[in-house]
Amino acid sequence: MAFLVSVGALANSSIRSELAGSPDIGTLYSRGHIWEVTTQAIGHSFPFGTGLGTFHGTFSLFENPATIDQNSVNHAHNDYLELVLETGLPGLILLSVFLAWYMWQSVNIWRSPLSSLFAKGASIASAAILAHSIVDYPLRTSAVAALFAACLAMMAESTRQGRSAEARHVRIA
Repeated sequence: MAFLVSVGALANSSIRSELAGSPDIGTLYSRGHIWEVTTQAIGHSFPFGTGLGTFHGTFSLFENPATIDQNSVNHAHNDYLELVLETGLPGLILLSVFLAWYMWQSVNIWRSPLSSLFAKGASIASAAILAHSIVDYPLRTSAVAALFAACLAMMAESTRQGRSAEARHVRIA
């Protein structure tokens, strides 16, 4: 729910033009332009996608040759669009299944009296990363990806049947 609220807030905020880009920015490398070209490429490659790691080469095929300069676009600045471009329908299905699980698990964590504060914090931190993925590509950074994985692990563990939310300690002899 927090993820949807943050997306709505960003879409209606005064910083929208800075995040997505607008015609008055005056650059061909605004996020809005990159997303437009990426969406066009998705239309040409759907439902199979272009293959993992092919964004850079694929994007250059859809750029206007008259406007190309020494700068290069290496990512879509939107993890979701880039994933759909590269993986097509299979990736879109996996992404949808993951987001459905994520939302279900988040609701369960916040409703369950057995959920720990760590699990609740993990749901907030991972929601921030998912929201950031709309306007950039944070999960391509190893440290952020590791933090995201740790958050998902805490979320997955939190609502297992028959487990208490008490802290467990390991004694090393």
